[in-house]
Amino acid sequence: MDDIAKMLVRGLDFFMMDGNMLCLTKTAFTNLPHPPAATAAPLSGYVPAGALDGFDRISFLPGVILRDIVSRLPVKDAARTTILSTRWRRVWHTTPLVLVDAHLLPSASIGTGCSRLGADPRDISDAVSTVLAAHPGPFRCVYLTGTPMETHADELALWLQHLAAKGVQELIFLSCTTNFDSTVHLPATLFRCTSLTKLYIGF
Repeated sequence: MDDIAKMLVRGLDFFMMDGNMLCLTKTAFTNLPHPPAATAAPLSGYVPAGALDGFDRISFLPGVILRDIVSRLPVKDAARTTILSTRWRRVWHTTPLVLVDAHLLPSASIGTGCSRLGADPRDISDAVSTVLAAHPGPFRCVYLTGTPMETHADELALWLQHLAAKGVQELIFLSCTTNFDSTVHLPATLFRCTSLTKLYIGF
């Protein structure tokens, strides 16, 4: 099971699921494609502190390389690059982002036994709404797997409007649920996402 699945599945109310739903949920999360951005990248280019001379060489790399760097970062880290300099601010706004909602979880909420993803599932939906509104697009890859959409229909409609307008290329969407009987009606806006090259839908 990859890190994203572990983070999301641990937050679900397993004790409320019957055996079939538990099996389906684990299968759905563990079979998602791996996102192109990770929270735990190896430091293969690590340089001992004594070897640094304090000169910022990274900011002087060509823009295409800086955009490639930002596109591989979790969305919170990608957004934080905007405070480095005015050049980095332009990089973030012109980079096709990877948005994985599990990367927006506060670290303290992971594995704490809370009812879902953190103390309040609205926290993650608010964070997703903020990112989708703030970035001009396009979005290289978007994972929406941590929100119970049956109670967040308005957010879903708004998200799909943003994604259709700003050009999402890959969309992975699982409505986080503990109940077979819950129903999520996908807004027709999904079919306006003409830039899509991959689409995964579950629950």
